[in-house]
Amino acid sequence: MKKPGPPPVRAAVLLTAYGGPACLKDVPAYLASVREGRPVSEELLKEFMERYRRIGGGSPMTRTLQALCREFAAAFDADVYLGCKHCEPSIEQAVDRLIADGHRTVLCLPLSPYGSSMTDQDYQARARAAARARKADLAFLPPPSWHAHPLLIEAYADRLGRSLALVPEDLRSRTLTLFTAHSLPVSISEEGDPYAEELRITAVGVAARAGAQEWMLAYQSRPACAKGRWLGPDAGEVIARVAASGMKAVVLDPIGFLIENLETLYDCDIMFQEAARKAGLSFFRVPALDDSPYLVRALAAVARSVFVPLS
Repeated sequence: MKKPGPPPVRAAVLLTAYGGPACLKDVPAYLASVREGRPVSEELLKEFMERYRRIGGGSPMTRTLQALCREFAAAFDADVYLGCKHCEPSIEQAVDRLIADGHRTVLCLPLSPYGSSMTDQDYQARARAAARARKADLAFLPPPSWHAHPLLIEAYADRLGRSLALVPEDLRSRTLTLFTAHSLPVSISEEGDPYAEELRITAVGVAARAGAQEWMLAYQSRPACAKGRWLGPDAGEVIARVAASGMKAVVLDPIGFLIENLETLYDCDIMFQEAARKAGLSFFRVPALDDSPYLVRALAAVARSVFVPLS
């Protein structure tokens, strides 16, 4: 491999994300990556093909991430690279580009503000392994904690406030704001993983800023094959029983996801909306931040907090 030249002056940021299949033909390869060598049954493949078909034939995630990278790069005046765990551009491909462009230091910033061994730590480990495999002199700066960053809370609260305003006035006193995030095994929290606690802190801040009167945090998208205890309560179960407590509407806010993906577009918009209909509840769903100016500002501020002290 050709050795890189002198390090460029511009800062470098590696945005890492889970990824998703852009179209139906990409679904088999995506599932194979997610399964990490375990067989993908015909039944599982058929199920996920149908889910992606119902949300438009693929995930909009990569397209949105690429737009976010461009806007973030312009706002922060930096070289921004995208690396996904389960689709292209992969984390390894992003590391190749970093090396080719002559960078020696990079901030590895996961597109999830909640720290976890299953997200940010895993992404960083893959990036470091890729650099070692290429014998590259590339130092990775760890991401700062940003689940309670004021600009992130403001971004989420703006989205939630707009959705709460759509609830008919006569239902607002009997409306539950249901924050959701992807469930993870309880065992990682018992071992000190900060994911669940950081989610709770974010939910508290967003609810207070947006003026949500009644709210709770629930979890979603637990894999059907999952074993052992996983974080709960389950969002679908909460929706099914909330009418019994006198609620008339649910505003579902998937704050565990910055970018629209299968878990928001299928689980929230199809499964949970149907559960609310069956329970006799009016249903409203808060959009993800995607490449909104609010999220771009938050990412730029987080990155600036890392690089400015180094200058």
